[in-house]
Amino acid sequence: MRHCPKCGAETDGKFCGKCGQNLQEVIENTEYRAAEPENSRASEVQEAGEELTDEETEAGYGIGKIFIRSFAVILAAAILCIAAVVGYRFYQEKTRVEEFDPFENLTITFAGVGPDGTAKAEVVTTNPAVKAMTFTMDRNYGLSNGDEVVVTVTMKDGSDPEKSCKDTYRQMPTRLKATYTVEGLEHYPASASEIAKDSIQEMRAMLKASLQRDITNWNKALIDQTEYLGCYYLVAKDEKNDPRNELFIVERIDVLTNGGDTFSFYYYIAYTNVIVDEDGKVVNELKDYQPPMDINEMSETETHVSYFGFPTLDEMENRIFVVDTFEMVDKVTDKPKEPNIITGTKDSASKK
Repeated sequence: MRHCPKCGAETDGKFCGKCGQNLQEVIENTEYRAAEPENSRASEVQEAGEELTDEETEAGYGIGKIFIRSFAVILAAAILCIAAVVGYRFYQEKTRVEEFDPFENLTITFAGVGPDGTAKAEVVTTNPAVKAMTFTMDRNYGLSNGDEVVVTVTMKDGSDPEKSCKDTYRQMPTRLKATYTVEGLEHYPASASEIAKDSIQEMRAMLKASLQRDITNWNKALIDQTEYLGCYYLVAKDEKNDPRNELFIVERIDVLTNGGDTFSFYYYIAYTNVIVDEDGKVVNELKDYQPPMDINEMSETETHVSYFGFPTLDEMENRIFVVDTFEMVDKVTDKPKEPNIITGTKDSASKK
């Protein structure tokens, strides 16, 4: 038997037969409350509508004070930690020294013709430390490709670069010297082998055009064949000499007369102050050449032909090369055909 909690009547059903109270809900509430902790005194008093005793109230306040004090201590500790971190970072920011490369935005420009090339230094930067510096080259003229130029950094006020940059700009240069290799200069070739084959071919084309103009008036002979023999290349013994070099493009010209006879002569065009780029390409205007000025002749019973050039290489060398002023670096050799008519040299004359 169960008693109704509302009216106290005894009953076995789910509802009280006297007042209609739902006894099942009462049972569930009773089981739930039985599961609560035994020390939940404040909750029990509140549910019962009773008041806490003074001792119980004071005990509750004590626990609250302890909680508040603990929270305050934790909060203060957190604030101190944050302040310490912020202070340390501020200190780091104030005392930090950044590294920088003074040469990062430095440009060295090489110009001119080697071995008389020049170097110019230029720096574009917003870094105040770099703006306070001076860049000095150990050499800036008389340069050739492959030479090295050493650039040194100093402060404009004469102070020590590292100390000045650290104290004034909180920066530290990673280096105070840098080495640059000269490149990209046009130059006077040391020998004909430095001249690109394409340029040689272009100059040979100029030679053939010049030759055709010089034989325009031939009517009893014609060119049988030509053979490129190479170059005479002469370099001035004194670098202050003008011209600095001379280049002769030489071909042997084999001639066939109307009578079936043959002879050969040597024809050339000459260039002075030849300059090439890094790839060996001649930068001069290739139309600015000098053809032979010496008139020679060949003769036989029915044929007489005058031509510009020389009957032998030896005669050519003796007539046009000044060995006292120039050193012959490259020389032409040949084994010409034996002529079957007489060739000779007339007095030198200029073309009209």
